[in-house]
Amino acid sequence: SDVCSSDLVACIFVVKGLNEKKGWAWISALALALAMLAGWSFPAALYGGLCLLDKRVRQEYIDQLDISL
Repeated sequence: SDVCSSDLVACIFVVKGLNEKKGWAWISALALALAMLAGWSFPAALYGGLCLLDKRVRQEYIDQLDISL
């Protein structure tokens, strides 16, 4: 129960950061999606991870973070 509520709190902060186009939120969202892949929310985590790795979305956040890949 404690793990689920901490996951929910983390998701809320990350989603808020993604809505505000924060670079750290993209990295955090990828980490959350990877962590959730082994859990009960596999389909949602897989979909979220694939959406985050979309070329347009990825480029927008990488440009903001000034990372060269």
